[in-house]
Amino acid sequence: LHPYASPAGFVETHRNLLLAAEEAALDGRAVLIAQTARKTAPLNLGMLGAPRMADGALLPLSRDQAGWWKALTGNTHSQVPEDPAALTRKTAQPALLNWMAARVVLASVDSGLTPDAWQEAGLRLRAVRLDNGMQCFVNDAALPRAYWAPSWRAVNGVDEAVAALLGAGGGDPRQWCVVEASGEGYARLAAMLPPTPADAPPMPVDWAAVSCRIVEDDAGLVRIRVESPQPGVLVLADTFSPGWRVAVNGAKAPMLRVNGMFRGVGLPGGAHEIVFRYRPIPFWAGLATSLATLGLLAIVGLIRLMRRT
Repeated sequence: LHPYASPAGFVETHRNLLLAAEEAALDGRAVLIAQTARKTAPLNLGMLGAPRMADGALLPLSRDQAGWWKALTGNTHSQVPEDPAALTRKTAQPALLNWMAARVVLASVDSGLTPDAWQEAGLRLRAVRLDNGMQCFVNDAALPRAYWAPSWRAVNGVDEAVAALLGAGGGDPRQWCVVEASGEGYARLAAMLPPTPADAPPMPVDWAAVSCRIVEDDAGLVRIRVESPQPGVLVLADTFSPGWRVAVNGAKAPMLRVNGMFRGVGLPGGAHEIVFRYRPIPFWAGLATSLATLGLLAIVGLIRLMRRT
């Protein structure tokens, strides 16, 4: 048993909290504000249930993710205070939670988080549940985990991406995204849909004709259907990794690094089915080794059969 789960009742408390988060998050993500030692909400709470718990401050998966969490919390990995919770009421740039699709915030009562927190940063929190010292807030300003944007701007690196997102000011954030200016995907996107200057007015769009929804979601596969009247960018607020591959209507397509550390793909107008699959290099290396081994065994077996006959 996990140390946090061994006392009677803790697992049930965790599951009830996660159920509330899952119902409130829809398809979004949840973040946690709690003391590490709180057995009512350990930092690995997400391992007990389905909600996507976001916490990358202490164990960033990549340099880009570390840069994103540094901008969000104001702390580097080596500067985490004695309470190593990734977020606090005074976190540096809470607006980044909106681009993370963080629709739910789970906060201990002693965190001091209230519905009016982070309003100036553009979040809209409302309390939906209080149970065993933990409060569940819904962030109505969070972007969907998957959305379609009609325009984009070019950036270089996560720091520049974060600065562009935070410097955008008001307006609908779904009107645009930022794209890493490198790679085949960037060149194709620029040829299909040129980047929009930062001071340009919003691109006119018939939003009634736009739809974007996740229809299949698994650990190694995300299937999304998009319909739009014009070219644009599909943004999926899941961590970018070279192990992911993307196909549009069954054809391989180059993946974009969008909004600093997330995944995306450029799309022409029309109806499309986009499939993200996780196929890291070790998978292909293992497959090649397995096929080579099978081939070698087949050759050896054939030689032995020929000798016998």
